[in-house]
Amino acid sequence: MSITIADTELLDLTPALARKFHGMRAMPGERVLQPKRTNWIRTLLARGAFYAPRWATAKHGRTEFRVDGQHTSHVLTELANTDQRSFPKGLLAIVDRFKVDSLEDLAELYDYFNNPVSGRSSKDKLTFFLGYFGQEHPELEGCDIALTGYALTGMSVAIMERERATKGREGATGGKLSARDRGHLLDPHAADGTGIPFVVWCQKLKGTPNGGKFLRIPGLASQVYEQWCENKKSATTFWQHVMREDHPDPDHETRELARKVHEWSGTKHAKQMHRFIKAASRTWKIYRKSSRLTAA
Repeated sequence: MSITIADTELLDLTPALARKFHGMRAMPGERVLQPKRTNWIRTLLARGAFYAPRWATAKHGRTEFRVDGQHTSHVLTELANTDQRSFPKGLLAIVDRFKVDSLEDLAELYDYFNNPVSGRSSKDKLTFFLGYFGQEHPELEGCDIALTGYALTGMSVAIMERERATKGREGATGGKLSARDRGHLLDPHAADGTGIPFVVWCQKLKGTPNGGKFLRIPGLASQVYEQWCENKKSATTFWQHVMREDHPDPDHETRELARKVHEWSGTKHAKQMHRFIKAASRTWKIYRKSSRLTAA
């Protein structure tokens, strides 16, 4: 087995280069184009967030194969052929050229690029966000990464539902943030600056019997956020009771909600998320009303 790198070139990224690379001989058994991947690249280009691509080739005997760069060269060639004005300008392409002695080497080299073992997961990206915003917000230090993810997903659902309620399903412009993007809600300028304090508050639920299980349900977590926004003190008491199932009255509304969540959490109902939203919202209203009557 012998794989050697012959050289690395830094080239101007031009339509001609994209076409040339795209037109190279593909590796035997190269995967089919993945729409999810090409759409992601198009999104980066549209946002101006596409930087220098790194491509690779491998020469076996007299034949040179494209080893890495299938999707980027495809999308760039598409632009070059249909809308050259949108082709990125002023960028460079890094091209690594390898030599291999056998097809087994070629397969080994192919596996080297984009290996899922080396990919950064959604959890890794969220850890980055915690570290980044934590530089100026030390209260984020030590926050449980899983609980933080659940809390931010709940926030995302709540924001989406608010927009739908205001503009209607057709008029809403956004949806629930992807797992990779939810960390943006920690930005003090996002969601009226509620992300960091809400995540920190949610850490109080970590040690409760149902904290992790219940918060990981997006519809339920969205209501935890909504009720926290409405009244932090009451929400703390209410959700502590739900998560601990410890209200002295066994028929109390918080215990009833916990029983429903246990019952529904294993189902695959088509409208499951909204079942949790409606149940938690209704129970919260009953709780708030009874609390005011008791106080009076």
